[in-house]
Amino acid sequence: MTPIQSKDIYRQLSRRPRRGRVVFGTLSLAFAALGGAALATGGSGALAALIVGLLFGLGYLHVRERDDSARRIAEGPHSVFWVHASTIPLQNPWLFSLTTLSFVVLHLRDGRQFEVALPPDEMEHFIQWLRQQNPSVRLGAYDGASQA
Repeated sequence: MTPIQSKDIYRQLSRRPRRGRVVFGTLSLAFAALGGAALATGGSGALAALIVGLLFGLGYLHVRERDDSARRIAEGPHSVFWVHASTIPLQNPWLFSLTTLSFVVLHLRDGRQFEVALPPDEMEHFIQWLRQQNPSVRLGAYDGASQA
């Protein structure tokens, strides 16, 4: 097995945020332009288009922050202090039947959380990489302080 590089980890962690940056950025600009054009021509819906553009812009900022966290984790795995399985609320158990992904939440030292969703084999490699790069990371329930 070849050693896992930080660029590979970043690529795995940032799939969704990178796609989100493109989608939210494009939609934000499109609705802002549409709202500006409607405002300039006196058309109705200008305010609605500008508000929707603003909301997509806020979505872009959120996704950019997630992408920054993914980069921070890949470049500095010591920024992670605790990893545990993610839970889907009891009112949504059907979500588990629709996916084969494994979900974990990474708690970072700067107070942020980052949810990782990967196929089981990639998740296993990611956890192995994280444990090799950061032996002090806590895995599992925080109260139990399990290192398994």
